[in-house]
Amino acid sequence: AAVLGVSMDSIESHEGFCSEKGITFPLLSDESGEISKAYGAELSIPVFGKFSDRQTFLIDSTGVVRAHWLERDGSMASVKTPEHVNQILAAIKEL
Repeated sequence: AAVLGVSMDSIESHEGFCSEKGITFPLLSDESGEISKAYGAELSIPVFGKFSDRQTFLIDSTGVVRAHWLERDGSMASVKTPEHVNQILAAIKEL
């Protein structure tokens, strides 16, 4: 399994964030919003602009989305706790 992060923030922003938080997996920049839009993760709030909604996708080796968690609907445990990692690992074991 591989972990990738994607958000609409700039590469420079990602570099600082990864350094500050100790993130070692690739964090990809989707400044155009194309990836976020394709996965239904693009949010637009007039005051804040466009950004990526916090979601997790488990995609198999053939490119099929096998699981999906969304923070705002409650299906995703807090990403600030190990619980969400456990959700993902359990789904990987079921593949």
